[in-house]
Amino acid sequence: MNAVDEHILMWLAVSDLTPWAKCQRRLDTKRAQKIADDFDSDKFGIPVVMHRDAAWLIIDGQHRIAALHLLGWDDQRVQCQVYENISDEEAAKVFSGRNESVRIQPVPRFRAAVVMGDHDAVEIDRIVQAAGLAVSDSWAHAAVRAVGALHKVYRPNGTERPEILRQTLRVIRDAWGVGQDAMQGALIAGIGLFLARYEDVDMVVLRRKLAATPGGPHGLIANARTVQKMNGGSIPTAVAILTVAEYNKGRRTKQLPPYVQS
Repeated sequence: MNAVDEHILMWLAVSDLTPWAKCQRRLDTKRAQKIADDFDSDKFGIPVVMHRDAAWLIIDGQHRIAALHLLGWDDQRVQCQVYENISDEEAAKVFSGRNESVRIQPVPRFRAAVVMGDHDAVEIDRIVQAAGLAVSDSWAHAAVRAVGALHKVYRPNGTERPEILRQTLRVIRDAWGVGQDAMQGALIAGIGLFLARYEDVDMVVLRRKLAATPGGPHGLIANARTVQKMNGGSIPTAVAILTVAEYNKGRRTKQLPPYVQS
């Protein structure tokens, strides 16, 4: 029998339960409060926990457990489905399996894919970390929430091109820093389109031109929305069009041809 099929039911103290950080989505305090406000023991279900190194780690059910804390029931016991000493990969499979019928946010799904050893997710995570960033659903500096954009840039037109993602993140970081305004999905995807299209790009010039863009990343996105309304297509495509224009500005030689939507 597979380890993820082997579990037991146990009554555990609420105070002993801790979310498993590697896959869990960010705690939504409003959601936890609503569960507490509308608490119904018949709808509570059975949280899923793994037991490892004397710790009881919540794989599924952190909002329900958080609701119990809000109710002041830390000293109570709750029935849990417990997996003993399973690996991170096995725990991630349990998490994904338990949430197949639930819309998991992109970042927790990505983190689970990394833990399970998915090739693209592992490589993207490595590239992101090498740029001094982290895939995270927080709003902190150096956090990248745009998982979809990362995947698109990693595989433009379905072909694996890790160097494009590496160049994209580094040029954005060096031009605008690592704030949330710089790490927007439309910017990552748009500059990724630009770099995937043009091979003969001077990265020093590109970084300097992006840094000098009026209004910074917000200004580029605002202009991209205008271009998108005029020409159709997507915001990332408009970002690529504008990036070509900024790159060519003031250059008498080695100008790039206009970005034409494919």
